[in-house]
Amino acid sequence: PLALASSERADLAVRLSALQYISEIAISDQPLPVILGYACEKLAATLNLRRAAIWQIDGANGVARRVAAVGKPIGTDATMIALSEEPQLAGFLRRDDAAIVAQRGKMEQRLPNMLRSLPSVLVVPLRVGVLQRGWIFADRDGDSFDLKPDDLGFAQAIGNQVALIFERR
Repeated sequence: PLALASSERADLAVRLSALQYISEIAISDQPLPVILGYACEKLAATLNLRRAAIWQIDGANGVARRVAAVGKPIGTDATMIALSEEPQLAGFLRRDDAAIVAQRGKMEQRLPNMLRSLPSVLVVPLRVGVLQRGWIFADRDGDSFDLKPDDLGFAQAIGNQVALIFERR
């Protein structure tokens, strides 16, 4: 049995509810942009983030496209980026750890140009097995922050669902 404090139970219930909701709408007949928008909203609301964006890799054309977002654009107003212009993006997909909070002071040289102005950014790689599908980037509107391991695990769970949605659609 789980021995959780009342606030921990409430947090767990909110997270499970968010994951269940995304699972349910993923199999609905909702358009893909609507489903991905809900995923951004649930991630941002649950982790007290103000902005979130899902970027999908289009390997055939060598670009990444912003396919959903909540809040103002993160790092760039562009909706499409040539992968050759942001080679550091691939480094986020090769990391062994799943979701991370990238801190500018610690990782500045490894951050893509589009994210270097942010003091902190949540990076969630979207992978299915070894297939790279994209990223979720999220932040607190330019404020510095960090997340606990449980928060990062939840973010990666959302990312896993998004990656599977890409696979199925």
